[in-house]
Amino acid sequence: MLLVNKNVVLRGWTIVWSSVLITCIITGNILFQNDFQEIGWQLCTRYTARISGLLFATAFVASSVQYFVKGIFGFWITANRKFLGISFGLVHLIHLFFIGALFYQFTPSEELHILTLSGGILAYLFTITMLLTSFDGVRHKINDKTWRTLHTIGGYWIWFFFFMSYLLRVDHDLSYAPLLGIFAMVLLLRITKYLLVKQNSQ
Repeated sequence: MLLVNKNVVLRGWTIVWSSVLITCIITGNILFQNDFQEIGWQLCTRYTARISGLLFATAFVASSVQYFVKGIFGFWITANRKFLGISFGLVHLIHLFFIGALFYQFTPSEELHILTLSGGILAYLFTITMLLTSFDGVRHKINDKTWRTLHTIGGYWIWFFFFMSYLLRVDHDLSYAPLLGIFAMVLLLRITKYLLVKQNSQ
């Protein structure tokens, strides 16, 4: 039951290729519908950020879901956490491409604050490092403690960056409210699981 069941279609690398393909189809359609104008590129940055955010949240909360939800979904999400994480990393790199393309082709309508820029750069450094260390060839070259530390610190920083991005936008765009709620719930589940495990171990 490594990937839950061979009859489950969406598992393993299928998750990765499906995530990338769906993202490319969505963004390609947006660009064509908007004649490759600035609004199209802006929408692509927005939607790739949302897709990668949902993938990250799913991977980040996987172990907590399994702790609270006993059943096939709990096993599925934990067994495929690695592939959900890789999917997040790749889609987030697609998001970075659209950011770069937008800034290269057009004058941005809003300036990036230095703290937002530095926080985003750090989040991407963690994303790339965590993505690379998710592949077995690289994973086996570092010890377990280093790997866990990297993915824990990196995971919480990426969570924080997503959460704050949504929090700062929700006042003028309520479409960010569901994402803000999802990320808040993710943290709540992780904290609750940690406290219960700690309590049960005493």
